[in-house]
Amino acid sequence: DKETGKYIYETCLEIGNATNSLLLIGAAHSGLGRVADFEYDYESAMNSFQRALFYLSAEEQPSERIKALSRLGIMKFGMDDYIQAYDLLDEALRLLPKGRDPDTLENRVNILTYLCFLDIFKGDPLEANDNANELARLSVLVDRKSARVQAHGLLAMSQYFNSQVQLALLTCQEYQPLAENLQVRFWWSLLDNVTALAYLYTGNLDQSWIFADRAQVREKNYPMEKLYMQAVRIKGDIFRNLEDYPRTREFHLDLQQSGIKSYQTLGIQQGLASILIEEGKTEEAILLLEDAIREARKKGLAGIELNARMASLYYVRNDISVELFEEEGKEIYEEMTSRGMLDAKTFEYLLPALSAEMRKENGKALRIYLDMAEYLEGVGNVWLELKALKKIIQLSRITGQNTRPAVSRVNDLLVQLATNANHPAVKGSFLKFRNKWRRFVNDVSTKRVYKSNHT
Repeated sequence: DKETGKYIYETCLEIGNATNSLLLIGAAHSGLGRVADFEYDYESAMNSFQRALFYLSAEEQPSERIKALSRLGIMKFGMDDYIQAYDLLDEALRLLPKGRDPDTLENRVNILTYLCFLDIFKGDPLEANDNANELARLSVLVDRKSARVQAHGLLAMSQYFNSQVQLALLTCQEYQPLAENLQVRFWWSLLDNVTALAYLYTGNLDQSWIFADRAQVREKNYPMEKLYMQAVRIKGDIFRNLEDYPRTREFHLDLQQSGIKSYQTLGIQQGLASILIEEGKTEEAILLLEDAIREARKKGLAGIELNARMASLYYVRNDISVELFEEEGKEIYEEMTSRGMLDAKTFEYLLPALSAEMRKENGKALRIYLDMAEYLEGVGNVWLELKALKKIIQLSRITGQNTRPAVSRVNDLLVQLATNANHPAVKGSFLKFRNKWRRFVNDVSTKRVYKSNHT
């Protein structure tokens, strides 16, 4: 009850002022900041937290100072001020003692939770993985079952962005029943969103839609919050992968036009740029990516910045020298790899393949794409594998190689996708996507038959 909380903290402040107690004054301001944060009164919350930190010293009131720092850090996270949020939470974690008493454990779990979010947003999944594993272990010691749902939601998210997609799915499936039993809205929706991401990655469109829709419906009263936006983004990405661009725009433009510059809204700009490229609007696409790069850099979202830089480089590759393409591509790829970013290894194949194409070394490019497709089949990324197979078929035609193995694999993938594309929301878009692929494959086969009959 916010009113009750406000009354308690105001009373605490009065007693603190009457008794000259720095502890009571600081704790009261911290509590009032938390109440104002719940009411989305960020200006009042900021004033209260700053006053709390003024009165609470690390030496004399460490426990309350840690609480004030973490509360302010979590609020900054909600405001999409990721750099300051990280600094505040990192300071709180460094002040936290190593003990296993209930208060210390609860503080550590909450601080690590938001540091995990921030590590992923910053494009540091390796760092997130370390924090998530510690978080999951500590949650067992905390005297509330919801801590386990909270911790394992972040563990699953970390596993997904560390390319452990199937493991992320298993973690979600293990903790969704507990989330449902406890009715912990926020953490249940996090599990559903990660589940939707994992299913989309592997091509299960029905389940991806169902879990994203479930999260969106549950979060419908919080349309400006991250979990609602993430669910909407996933729905748009389903249609983007199916190359149904009008449906993609239905979802993604709602986010882009919200006026919020967040991890979710900046992340969709790369996808919207790819649509503009398909429509022949290269200049608009590049401007959109440049905006994403600029805003991501301001907010410390290196993952989005690196992905947008790589996309921009890909789109302008025919307007620059192969040497410049290789130099910039290598720089971005090495940064992605050092951070352990999702699908970074794909560029180990894609960059040299594109370089070979730019040098008109089609045979070399074909060999690299074949290796790339094999790798993508191994990790289960259906969508990128299809893109690699398309290049293989095109280059096989140019170099006079047999297209049948690649065509057969495309058909296998389309059959696999069809078994999980029956939900009314996605079925129509999938059928158009499949027909487009069948026309492409049949066109290739027809041209090969014609060529063999007329030589």
